[in-house]
Formats: sequence, C-alpha cells, structure tokens
Amino acid sequence: MRYGRISGVDVPVSRLIQGTLHLGRQTRDEALALFDAAYELGCNAFDTAVVYAGGETESWLGSWIEQRGIRASVVIIDKGCHPAGPLARMNPAELRRDVEGSLERLRSDAIDLYLLHRDDPAVPVDEIVVALNEQLQRGAIRAFGASNWTHGRIQAAHDFASKHSLTSFAASSPGLSLVEAVRSWPGCVCLQPSRDREACAWYQATGLPLLAWSPLAGGFLSGRYQRGNLAEFSASWERRVIEFYSSEANLQRLERLTALARARAISVGQMALAYVLGTPGDVYAVLGCRDRAELESSVEALALQLTPVELAELNAIV
Repeated sequence: MRYGRISGVDVPVSRLIQGTLHLGRQTRDEALALFDAAYELGCNAFDTAVVYAGGETESWLGSWIEQRGIRASVVIIDKGCHPAGPLARMNPAELRRDVEGSLERLRSDAIDLYLLHRDDPAVPVDEIVVALNEQLQRGAIRAFGASNWTHGRIQAAHDFASKHSLTSFAASSPGLSLVEAVRSWPGCVCLQPSRDREACAWYQATGLPLLAWSPLAGGFLSGRYQRGNLAEFSASWERRVIEFYSSEANLQRLERLTALARARAISVGQMALAYVLGTPGDVYAVLGCRDRAELESSVEALALQLTPVELAELNAIV
C-alpha cells in the first residue's frame, strides 16, 4: 500500500480508499468482511455518506471500527449536505444536523475528513467556509473538503479563507476516470484528463489532494463491459453504468485500454486504475471493491506505471 498526507488528518491516508456506496446491495456480514480485508491489505481509509443506504453504511463502518478497536489508525471520510430532491441543504443548520447524525451512527467523537456531498452555487462560499470552520472548532471534524465542486468554487473558498485567516478545504473529491460521463447524477462534477485539462492542471499546481470517485467509471472499465455484450446486462445498476458511459468515444477508449492491458498481461481494471493514480497531482482513488479479490487486484495496480506511449494512446482517443 502507498500512503499520503491530508492536512488536518492525524495519520497517513492510504492511496486506495474503500467506498461504501455499493454496500446497500450486500449484507452486514459481507460488509464487515470487506472492511477486514481492506484493513489487512493496508487500506486504512473508508468513504461513506449520510445518504448511503439511509445511513446504514455509516452504522456498519462505525460498529466495525469499534469492535476491532482501531479508531486511532483508521481514517473516516464522510459526506453530508446532499440535497433532498429539490430541497437545497447547504446551510449551517443542515450541516450541523448531518454531522451530529453521522457521529452518532459512526460511534465516533470526530470525523477525520468531512466532505460536502454537493455544491449549491447559490450560497456564497464565505457562508460555507464559516460554517465548516465552526464544526472544526467544536471538534466534530478534523478536516473538511468538497465532493463534486468545481475547481473555481474551491479556489474562491481558498481565497476567502486566506483573507479571513480561516481554515480552507483540505481535499476535493470529483469523479475522475479515463472515460467521460455522458450522463451522471444531478450536481456531480466528473473530470476526464484529456478533456478537463484546466481543472487537472489546477489540481497539479495547487497540490490539493484529489480523491477520485469512480476511477473505473462505475465498473465500465472493470473488464466486464465490452462493445458486444452491453445488451446482456439487466440489473438496474448495470443499465445505469451503460447509460452513463457507453458513448462511441468511450467504447473506443475501452477497446484501447483492453488491448494495452492484454499486452501488459494485467487486467483492464488494473490498467484503468493505474491511469487514474498516474494523473499528475496528489491523487487517491475511492474504490467500490466488492470482495477481497478485487481489493488485492487494486493493490497490485499501485505498482503499475504507464509508459508515455501508453498514455499517449489512451489520451489520443477523444
């Protein structure tokens, strides 16, 4: 495992972060076994959210940490203030409500890294930064950041915090993968390096830790999906992956990725993960591994480095 540092977080953070979004499709015992496997393989960071399975994944994660007695060595990354349908929830009262509810479910006195799950551009960044600093000062969170914010809004938050001697965002979590999402959930910010060059250059220049969610594009780059088998998938989440990513440009990228992975004798998913982790900047990957085998494969990908020729071939398909 490789590790990095995020300002405000007491311990090194594993470059691979185990996500919990998909755990609503598993049993509690399966989830706890997955947490055990991740921790044994060196993954000490876990990403969850208020809206994942109605808070149940937070409860499972908190219970597991308490039972194992490993709170001091685990990094909890939690997210809140997700809009409720048309109801915007980016305000101090909703922030505090979400933080307190998460702390109770997590059985913890503080969240290591708290991310705003969405942005609300109608709310000035100064109000948001002040509200987050209040949670920081009362000890409910140790660091904070944003999920699905544009780099322009984050820079505005940095500027306000610097001017008023306040703490600013310690990390950002956009979607980042080889392919470009043609559809996504409302309010999501997804980056594709060969397209979003300005945003990627900003992350590289500022050094802000980038926690890339869905580095395998929801599994589209896992090796399961190919041009000729898309009609075979029937589960609702599988159809959603196809709906979000199966453009002609993305299918071409997938074919090139598959060919390069075969030439390397590695899996398609490992090649796709190596691409994301090799993006210039301080990059982490938030994974949706379902079992130990997928975790082990992801850990192996940490040692891979794509050649300039491979990167040129992948980035050339636009």
